[in-house]
Amino acid sequence: MAENENKIPATSLAGLEKFAGVVFEGSQGKYMLDEFAYFDDTSLFSTGSFPCSVAGGALVAGVIPQGSEVGLFTTPVGAIGQGFATPLTEAETNLERGAQGGKFPANIAYVALAGGFNIYMAQPAGAAGLLLPVDNPNAMFQIASNFVWSWNVGGESSARLRYEPLKLWPCAAGVASGGVNSTLIDTAAAGPPIVITNVASRFLGLSNGGPASTMRKFAFPLFFPPNVAVDCRITAARMLDFAVIAGVFAAGQGLLLSAGDVRIAMHLRGYKLSRPV
Repeated sequence: MAENENKIPATSLAGLEKFAGVVFEGSQGKYMLDEFAYFDDTSLFSTGSFPCSVAGGALVAGVIPQGSEVGLFTTPVGAIGQGFATPLTEAETNLERGAQGGKFPANIAYVALAGGFNIYMAQPAGAAGLLLPVDNPNAMFQIASNFVWSWNVGGESSARLRYEPLKLWPCAAGVASGGVNSTLIDTAAAGPPIVITNVASRFLGLSNGGPASTMRKFAFPLFFPPNVAVDCRITAARMLDFAVIAGVFAAGQGLLLSAGDVRIAMHLRGYKLSRPV
């Protein structure tokens, strides 16, 4: 009996029916979904970290230079990479331990039907290690509007696909607040603590998409072939100088307080597939 006999064919799964017979080209060859069967209905995610602390790692806003770039889906759990100074945990990715360069095994593939980006912040190395929301809409708008993403899986034989800014790719990960103003206490600066009341967050703890947001569907699925490292990048199209941003907006409305790194996680929804080897 063949290994995939009596298994659900990939091209009978919701969202993949019309791709029967379609060829996906990777750097190591060509693949057809017809070769695969259903393995798991699951998400795939990976996070990049962009330090923006000033010299000395102070807990204040800094700069992300134009052209700053991180490749996603290359670093598995337990390894260091993608802008992180410490090993990634299962809070940053679900690429399995031991995956070389983010590659799936020879009999496993992943096909993504929809995707989006979750944006948040983290205190820099040496601090308490807290993860923090981007506490105001102005700073979130600057980040989501100035970061873009691109994709290539065919190597030099395939063109790099370049997509719109992240604000057009919501993640449905917003956290609704309790209907009251949030208060942020910044104890990092010299002198007494700074208390800022953020009226905007009474409506939403921002993360590039509210609870009712839906991920965008891909017109053509993103395919992670077996034993192939995809090339997915997030890039700062412009320099982000948060001190300048703070000066443009009213006090307390443009700052990123008590944080050192911008974290951007790409979340994909789709299917893990298997095939005989």
